[in-house]
Amino acid sequence: MPKTTVDTDPEYYTVGQIAARLGVSKMTIYRQCHSGEIPSLLVGRSFRIPRARFDALLASRTSGGDQ
Repeated sequence: MPKTTVDTDPEYYTVGQIAARLGVSKMTIYRQCHSGEIPSLLVGRSFRIPRARFDALLASRTSGGDQ
């Protein structure tokens, strides 16, 4: 039987994962997904946030803040 691996770095984040990572409520993330502030995909009734786009967004918001 082949071993299954757990993907610790998923291609898409859930709203709950983003909220936990940023230390905010899930409702905050839902609002930002609805407004387009956070790039997201609607899969059925669930938002999915592409990892690469979210990481780039996070980097762009945190870089240059100390200058």
